[in-house]
Amino acid sequence: MIENYSRDREKNSRRLFCKLLTDELSEKLGEIPQLEKIIAFFIRHNIVRQSIINRYVVIKLYPVFIVEYEKKDRAVNELTKVLPLEQTAIYNILSNHYTYFFPNKFDI
Repeated sequence: MIENYSRDREKNSRRLFCKLLTDELSEKLGEIPQLEKIIAFFIRHNIVRQSIINRYVVIKLYPVFIVEYEKKDRAVNELTKVLPLEQTAIYNILSNHYTYFFPNKFDI
């Protein structure tokens, strides 16, 4: 049987995104009922694209991986095993991380 590792890593990145974002929002906003289902709805209906999911997960997981593996190349190599991204894509995300998820200023 042929296994589709890329698809499995894509599903894994979505699960990680849901968990990481749920934890962050719960910490900042307090307990919100069914928050993970709301985030999953946004993913399922492509409101949040896979590229954004991958960027968010790389930025959130990289500090954990760098502490665990001690070298940038090893940490990035391990991230490629978890996420559906190549090493060059991860390096690109890390080099421009300050441009991602910068808070926008707007009034509600």
